[in-house]
Amino acid sequence: MTNEKHHEPLEHHYERLKKYVIHKVGEDRAEDIVQQVFLKAHQSLSAFRHESELYTWLYKIAQNTIINEEKRSYRKRELPADREEMYRFVTADFTRDVDFQIDLGTAMRHLDPMDQDIISMRFAVGLPFAEISSQLELNESTVKNRLYRCIGKMKNVLEDWHSPEPLSTKQLFIMVNMLERQRHMKQDDQAMDDIMNLLRKNFQRVTTLLNYVPTQKITYEVYPNIESFHKSLKRPVDICADSFTGVNRVSMVSPLNPGPTRCYEDVLRSALYLFGSKLAQQLNPRLPRWLYEGVGEYIGMERPRAWVKRSLSARMRSDEIPTYNEIMTTFNGTFSNGVPRLHISYTLVDFIHTRYGLPLLQRLLREPEVESAFHKDLAELESEWRQFVCDNYLSHTITTAPATGSAEGAEELVILIPTASSGSFRNRAQLFQKHAQLFEKANPGVIVTIETFDHWGREMYLRRRLQRGEPVDLVLSNFYASLAQEGVYADLLPFYQADRMTTDDLYKTLADMTTVNGRLTGIPMSPQPLVLFYNKEWFDQMGLAYPSGAMTWQQYFEISKKLKTANRETGKAVYGSVTPFDMQFLETVALSNGLQVVSPDDTTLTGYIDAESVAEALKEVLDGINKGTSSKLVSNSMMPPFEELKSHNTGMAIGQAGMYFYLSKRRSDFGVAAIPKPAHGVQATSSYITTLSMIASSNKQQLAWKFMKDVILDGNSPFHEDWGKLELLTSKAAVHKLELHLDPDMKVLYEQLDYANKPVLYRNPRIRKINPSDLLRKLASSKSKKSMQRELSEAALQFDAYMETLT
Repeated sequence: MTNEKHHEPLEHHYERLKKYVIHKVGEDRAEDIVQQVFLKAHQSLSAFRHESELYTWLYKIAQNTIINEEKRSYRKRELPADREEMYRFVTADFTRDVDFQIDLGTAMRHLDPMDQDIISMRFAVGLPFAEISSQLELNESTVKNRLYRCIGKMKNVLEDWHSPEPLSTKQLFIMVNMLERQRHMKQDDQAMDDIMNLLRKNFQRVTTLLNYVPTQKITYEVYPNIESFHKSLKRPVDICADSFTGVNRVSMVSPLNPGPTRCYEDVLRSALYLFGSKLAQQLNPRLPRWLYEGVGEYIGMERPRAWVKRSLSARMRSDEIPTYNEIMTTFNGTFSNGVPRLHISYTLVDFIHTRYGLPLLQRLLREPEVESAFHKDLAELESEWRQFVCDNYLSHTITTAPATGSAEGAEELVILIPTASSGSFRNRAQLFQKHAQLFEKANPGVIVTIETFDHWGREMYLRRRLQRGEPVDLVLSNFYASLAQEGVYADLLPFYQADRMTTDDLYKTLADMTTVNGRLTGIPMSPQPLVLFYNKEWFDQMGLAYPSGAMTWQQYFEISKKLKTANRETGKAVYGSVTPFDMQFLETVALSNGLQVVSPDDTTLTGYIDAESVAEALKEVLDGINKGTSSKLVSNSMMPPFEELKSHNTGMAIGQAGMYFYLSKRRSDFGVAAIPKPAHGVQATSSYITTLSMIASSNKQQLAWKFMKDVILDGNSPFHEDWGKLELLTSKAAVHKLELHLDPDMKVLYEQLDYANKPVLYRNPRIRKINPSDLLRKLASSKSKKSMQRELSEAALQFDAYMETLT
C-alpha cells in the first residue's frame, strides 16, 4: 500500500502516549507499561489495518495493557493513592529555559472520575473529541457537554477550542481557576500574564548579569491557593511560606490567592527573586546559602537597597552586625538578634558588586572560595564589608543637601518618617522628599533632610532618638496621644495666631483629634474612617442596586446571604461580606447607637464600655455574623478585608478608607459606601489619623512651621495633588480645588470625615493596659449578652483600678 500512514514511525507517538499512561498509573510505573505497549505494537504492526489513526491504535493497546496490569475495568479502576502527587500538573512551555506547571490535579479533585478523564485526555494528552468519545464509549456530544459543564464559560475564553493542540500557559491557568469557581474572571487573564511578563522582561538581564544561561529548565509549579500549596508540601499551614524551591523547581501560590501575609505584588516579586536564586544554584550547586540567596535578592530585585536599609537600620546597631562565621552557620530565617538572614545576604552581594565589580561576583559564583577570589585575608574582607554596611545601611538619611552650592552656614530641617515595604508607608517618604526639594528651591540656604525608620516600634524609636539628643524637628507618624500628653509635640495654635490664621480649613472632627488639653499637637493627615466597600460585579450579577448612603445592619446581613448564595464556588470559601472586629469597629458600633465607651473626662470605663446597651449593640452585630456563614469575621479593618476583596472572595467588606487607593486601581470592580448603622441609630465612625507634628524641643520651630504652612496647610500647594492620589486630604480648600468632592466615590469618603469621632485610644492611651486584643477575642466568642457584658465589666474594672493608682 502507498498510504503514508503505513510508514509513520511508532516512536513519533512515544511522549504523547507516555503522558496518558502517567495520568493513568503514575510516573513510577509509566515507563514499564509504555515499553510493553510499544513491544506489543511492533509485534502486531503487520495486523494494523489503518482503519483508525495510529495513535488511536496505540491508545487501545495501552488501555488494554493497563487493564491487564491492574486487573480491573478502566472506568472503575481505583487510582493509586499517590497518583495526585505523582502527576498533578499540566506543563506549558514558557521559553526553552522555563516551564510553568499549573496545578491541575488540585482543581480536578472536585470532579467525578469520568470528568477527570475527559479533561486529562483533552488538555493533557491532547486528544480530539472524536477519539475521546471512542475511547470512553460515549457520544461525542456527551463528551463536549460534560466538558463544557465542568469548565463553565471556559468555552468563551479558550482559543482554538476544537484544536487538539495543548493549551497555552495562560489558558491552563484560567482553566484551573475556573474549575475552582465555575466561572471566568478578568483577573485570571492578568495574573498569569503578569508572572510571565515579569520573567520574560528580566530573563536576559538576569542571565547576562550572571553570565549564565540555564542548562536545564527551571519549572514553576503554580498552585491556585495557599491551602493546596501547603498540602503539596505536607507541612502544617502555620509554618509554611507561600513559595518553596527544590532542584530546578519553584513551587509558588497564585498571586490571586497569596495568603494572609502577602499581597499580589509580593508574589510577583518572589517569582523573580526565586528565579535568580535558583539560577545561581544551577550554575554552581556548591554555593553557600548566603551567596545564592543574596544573588536572588540582589539580582532579582525583590529587595531594593532602600528597603533593606530601612529594615536593617531599625533592627541592628553597628556592633550587632553578624560575623562571617555566624552567616555560614545560621540556617534559621533570622540571626540571634532578630535580623533577617536574607537581608544580610543581600548586603554581602551588594558589597561585592559595588566594591569589586560584576566580574569578581561572577567568578565567585563559579569558585566560591572567598579568599582566593579576592586575594585577601578573610578578616580584612569582613572588616571592609562591615564598614560598607555601616556606611550604606545603618544611616537613616535618604535626602541630603542639594548637589549644587555649599552646605556651610545652611539651615537644616530634619523630618522623621516611618516607612515599610507595603501600603502607603512606602510612598510617603518619597513624596515628602519631592516637595522638600521644592521647598529648598523656594528658600535658598535651607536644607531639608528626610530620615526614615522602620514603622514597627516607631514610638519607641522616637523616644530613644530624643533621649540621645539627636536632631529632629518634624515627625510624620501615627498620632500618639501619649507623646502629645507628655508635651513631646509643640502646640501649633500660637503659630496660627501669630500668622493670623485659623484652623477652619481643617476638618473640625480631625483637628479635635489632635487637640490635647487645648493644644493643637499636630496637623491631621491621612484619616482612616471605616467605610463599606463592595464588589460591583457581584451586585450586577444579582441585579442589586449598589449601596447608597448607610444601610442598616439588618440590610447588610440580608444582602450578605444573597451575595454568598449567588457566588458559591466549589472548593473555595466565599462570603457575602467581611466584617472586622477590632477596637475601631467596637467603638463605631457604640457611637452609631449614640453610646460612649469612656467617660467624658476620659478616665473611666465602668458604666460606659460595660453598659448593657453597649453589650446589646455589639451582640446584635455579632449575632448577624454568627447566625450563618455569609459574613466572615476578621481580626482587624486593614489587610484582611483588603485581601478578601482583592481576591474576589467577598461581595462586601468593612475596612479603613485608605484601602480605596489600592482598590481604585481596578475601579470598575469596586465601589464605596458609608458603614452600616442601626435602624434607629446615627451615622458615625471611629477614625485613626496620621499627624505631622513639631517637636517641642526643636530649635528650628520657625523653619518647621514655615514648611508646615507652605507645603501642608496651603490649599494651593502642589503637595495636595500628589498626596490626594495616595491618601485622603484634610484641607477642605484642597479637596474643592482638586474637585475631589465631584467624584462619586471620593465624595462618599470625604463625607465620612464629618462623622469621624476621636477614638478612645487618643482620648486615653492607657487603654492599652486592658489588652484590647484579648478582650475582643473573648467578646467574639461570647454566646450571650450577659457573658459579653461580664467580659466588658472585667476589663473596665481592671482599667479603672489602674487609673486609680496614678492619682
